[in-house]
Amino acid sequence: MTTKAKDSKRAADATLTGTAAHQIEKKMKNQVHHSIVYSYNVGDTIERFKTCTPEEQANIEVHIAKVIIESFVEPADDDYLAARSLAIGGLHRSFFWSAAQAVEKYLKAFLLLHGVPVRDLSHHLNPLLREAKKVQAGFSDIDLTPHSHLVLPPGFPLSQFKLESFVSVLDKYGSADNRYNNYGAIYDTGHLFALDSLAYHLRNKMSVPSIEASFHRRLSVDFQRYLYENNPYFAPPEFMHAAPPNPLFPLSNGVFVPHWKTLQMSDTMQYLFPKMWLAKHMKIDWPPKLKK
Repeated sequence: MTTKAKDSKRAADATLTGTAAHQIEKKMKNQVHHSIVYSYNVGDTIERFKTCTPEEQANIEVHIAKVIIESFVEPADDDYLAARSLAIGGLHRSFFWSAAQAVEKYLKAFLLLHGVPVRDLSHHLNPLLREAKKVQAGFSDIDLTPHSHLVLPPGFPLSQFKLESFVSVLDKYGSADNRYNNYGAIYDTGHLFALDSLAYHLRNKMSVPSIEASFHRRLSVDFQRYLYENNPYFAPPEFMHAAPPNPLFPLSNGVFVPHWKTLQMSDTMQYLFPKMWLAKHMKIDWPPKLKK
């Protein structure tokens, strides 16, 4: 059996629990049971579903849940690990891109598992968050404060966020509009700790398999460290965290303002002509669109 086939078998054996329909139990390859919470009603979309036997209905629901997990949760976990790696490595603008990608996929997975279509929703995070709040009361109460087991030096400035404000930050700095560095980035390690909290709580709300299961293979030593270091949400209990700051996990902050923002400060010839030339040669938001 090939590696790919083994991975597919392991994913196919996951247990799923329908909160509004059936309870189905299947064993994972490693003999550990796992439940994924979903509440979609296939019969609302496909009338013939109601004529299926209970076993057929259960299998149909499981197939749907597996595709949601593989299409959204597993890629989100990849993006989350990439975001942690980039933040620890000091590539802050790229951190925001991967972080926004992860949160978008987690939110879409949450909505789909609750039967909310996402095909007409954009990549912007704020509309996804609004839809998630409609699905579950108290969704906005997700706590993004750093994990209580973190040992942080006194006096180091760390940004702390409410859910809505953090999602808005990711929506700005991690958006496609910032792919060419239009907005730059304002970052400190508090952004990473907020992402850790958000990823954990979003995954917990879906009760999806462990994050390690998403990678389908053992991570390299370096990527294990990027995932676990100063991340009590996901690190195994025996993992020894190195108190920050240290060479393996620096505490950092930085503000990068792109030169394009400097050009917005004036319309004198030396500032106006560069804007005019750039607007003719690249896709850029100039002249500014009037707000309706």
